[in-house]
Amino acid sequence: MKFLLRLVVVILIMESAYAQSNLPACRGSNPSRWSNCFGTYTSPSDQKYVGEFKDGKYNGQGTYTLPSGQRYVGEFKDDNYHGQGTLTFPNGTKYVGEFKDDNYHGQGTLTFPSGQKYVGEFKNDQRNGQGTLTFPNGNKYVGQWKDDSLNGQGTLFNANGSIINQGIWSDDYFVRSAPVQQATTPDRDNKRLNAEKSNVGKASTKAECESYKISKMAAHTAVAEWTFVCGDMIKNNNYSDLRVSTEYANGRCMMNVRVSGTINGNSKTCQARVEVRTDTIEGNMIMDTKPCIKKENGCFDMMN
Repeated sequence: MKFLLRLVVVILIMESAYAQSNLPACRGSNPSRWSNCFGTYTSPSDQKYVGEFKDGKYNGQGTYTLPSGQRYVGEFKDDNYHGQGTLTFPNGTKYVGEFKDDNYHGQGTLTFPSGQKYVGEFKNDQRNGQGTLTFPNGNKYVGQWKDDSLNGQGTLFNANGSIINQGIWSDDYFVRSAPVQQATTPDRDNKRLNAEKSNVGKASTKAECESYKISKMAAHTAVAEWTFVCGDMIKNNNYSDLRVSTEYANGRCMMNVRVSGTINGNSKTCQARVEVRTDTIEGNMIMDTKPCIKKENGCFDMMN
C-alpha cells in the first residue's frame, strides 16, 4: 500500500511538471538528441534538470537542482540561466529576477539570510545601476551602484527615515555632500570623482593628524561600515569599552576604532581602520580639532 501511495505521488508530480509545458515528452535515452520536447535528465554527479529541451540543450522553462540543495527555476537558453528565474542557495540566499548567460543581469532582488536585501539593477552578476540596499537594522541606501559598490549619487538613511549621508559615493566611500538633484553618475564624472577620492583623508602634517579629536558619530560610522551591530552598540551607548586613535601613515590620516560590549548576552568586540576624510566635516568622519572635554559631548580620549 505504501508503495502504491508513493507511486501515485510521483505520477502526480510528473503530471504537474508536464502540465507547465505544451511540448511533448522527450523520447529516447540520449539527451543530446532531444529537441522541442519536455524531459528529465540527471547527470552522473546527480545534477538534475527537469524542463524543456531544444537541440540537445536546456532551452525554455525548467528546473535545475544540485546535490547541495541549490535550485534554479526559470528560463534557460543553451544550457544557461537566461531570462526570468529564481535561484535559491542552501544557506537561504535567494535571487529573483533577470539572468543572462548564467549571471544576474537586469532587474532583480537579492535577499540574504541576515535579512539584508538589495532591489535594483544588475549587470554581469554584480550590482550596477540604480538600486536600494536595506540592512537588517532598517538602515537603507538608495542610489547608484557600479561593480557591486556604492558609486555615484546616493543617500544613506537611518531606519527612522533621517538622512545619514547624501551626495557622492565612490567605491563604497562617501566622498562629499551634495543635493540629490546635483549629484552626477560615476560614468559621466568619473575623473572628477577619482580626483576627489585621491584627496580624501590627507592631512597636511603628522601633528595635525594626531591632534584630531574624533566624535562619537565618527566612531559609529567607522565601525558601522564593517558591521551595523557594533555601530549600534556605540550609537545606543551599549558598550563597555571604546577606544579611538589617529595615526599618520604614508601621507594619510588614519582612524582606528575598537569597541567592546554585550549583544544578546554574548560578548562582542569590533575593530575598524578607516581613512579620515577631512572634506566631510558635516558628514560622519572627522568633526573638528577642538579639545574633547566630556564623553557626553561625543568626544573620547585617544588610545595613545
